[in-house]
Formats: sequence, C-alpha cells, structure tokens
Amino acid sequence: MRLLTFASLLILSTFLFSCEESSKQLTPEDAARGFFTALAELDFETAKTYATESTQQSLKLIEVAMNMSSEEDKAELKKQFAIEIKEVTCAEVDGQTSCKICCDASGGEAPVNMVQEDNKWYVNLEMAL
Repeated sequence: MRLLTFASLLILSTFLFSCEESSKQLTPEDAARGFFTALAELDFETAKTYATESTQQSLKLIEVAMNMSSEEDKAELKKQFAIEIKEVTCAEVDGQTSCKICCDASGGEAPVNMVQEDNKWYVNLEMAL
C-alpha cells in the first residue's frame, strides 16, 4: 500500500506540478493524449505503447504495485488519475519537444517531455521510484 501511494503521488506530482493504438503516434499531441487517456483508465499495457523504454519500466513497477493492491485501493488510485484532457499543446524549445496537458482538477497544466523514434512520438517521464 505504501509503495502504491508513493507511486501514485509521484506520478500525480509529475502531472500536476511541473484509447488509441501506437500507429496513431504521428504527432506528439496524439502520443501524449493516448498515454494519459490510457493511464486514466489504468490501462498500463496501452500506456506503455506511448512511453519510452525508461517510462515503460516505471509503469511496470506501478502496475506490479497495483496488482498487489485491494480493489478499494485500485478504485482510489483510478480517481487520482482521472483527469479530463481538454487540450494538449506541444512545442519545441531548445531542441526538446514538450507538451502541456490541460487540465487537472485545479485547472493546472502538466508538462510532459516527448521523444521521437522511428517517426513515432513517445512520452518520456522521469520517475524516481
């Protein structure tokens, strides 16, 4: 439970403070929207298709913690991930592509780094678990 809570807070803080197939990853906006939509549904397998390899590893750890959690804990985590994606805007700054996901419960935006590989875009979140 402690690991699950830590992991969920870590992801939420990444999103707050700072479902399509992978073939739809032609733009960074598509990939970011697909990743967060899957994450909101706790569909880790789909979320991984939109994630870089390092982000996939972090998602695997969170998924393992979820699988060891009670149904009540899973329902609570799903509430925390339930964000309404109203807008995704991406821009390149200093050679890095970054997207902003709008909006969380307080109306804030979440910044997300994006990486392009083989003409597809992937979410690259730095998560320390």
